[in-house]
Amino acid sequence: ATATLYVVAYTREPGPVFVYRLHALDIRTGAEKFGGPVRINAKVLGSGVAHDGTGNVVFDPLRHLQRAGLLLANGVVFVAFASHGDILPYHGWLLGYDGLTLQQVAVFNVTPDGEAGAIWQSGAAPAADAAGNIFLMTGNGTFSAAAGGRDFGNSFVKLDRNATPVDFFLPFNQATLRSLDLDVGSGGPLLLPEQPGSHPHVLIGGSKEGRIYFVDRDAMGGFRSQDDSQVIEAAVGLIGSLFSTPAYWSGMVYFVASNDTLKAFPLFSGSLGTVPVSQSSTQFG
Repeated sequence: ATATLYVVAYTREPGPVFVYRLHALDIRTGAEKFGGPVRINAKVLGSGVAHDGTGNVVFDPLRHLQRAGLLLANGVVFVAFASHGDILPYHGWLLGYDGLTLQQVAVFNVTPDGEAGAIWQSGAAPAADAAGNIFLMTGNGTFSAAAGGRDFGNSFVKLDRNATPVDFFLPFNQATLRSLDLDVGSGGPLLLPEQPGSHPHVLIGGSKEGRIYFVDRDAMGGFRSQDDSQVIEAAVGLIGSLFSTPAYWSGMVYFVASNDTLKAFPLFSGSLGTVPVSQSSTQFG
């Protein structure tokens, strides 16, 4: 609506100092808009790694990689951060900037009292629904939310429009996933259009483990130590290790996983068929 392209740039400057900046560019001229660019900084209350000794965890541009795509939702540009090659100390961050003023309006740290929890998603952006809720998938990291804590490593997380967490799902085998480097957040979330049946609002995501999760966006289920029976479906053995985001078209969900073929699975009332109706002859590495 405003003919604006939002871009994050990463620069190494004298010192050396590493700096992220958010630009708003006029797509007709390339000129900077809205007083941009603005330097990206953030801090949250917390006791996690890289805290400053005064009760704050501070965003360090040297330690973080802006890998995920940007999300424009509710007039806010959301920018997510992961690590450089899992080198600690780092956290997952989601920062929101007003699309017309470039002022920071939201800050979410995945593990403010722990470590890691990158938002990388193999380059995919966070997703948003019609109500303005934001959905993301995080990588290996500290988890304490089930016990009332604030850390959401290896989780599906639902945030409100202010980037405050309101719900989550954590796989039952999260400790094993973390120990074997099998991130949940190796790909991005797919939000299906409204589905028939008792779960109209469905999120689909996969993992490095190759498990496909169907999660009710209205009641994500939290954590169960025994199994994943609180979600609609948690299917294993249908695809390889997933480093991408599923795609939806005309009643089909498409997956392309590592060392696997491109597969099309049918949807039945918001759940996934277990046999692909079509697949490519080519296997992708």
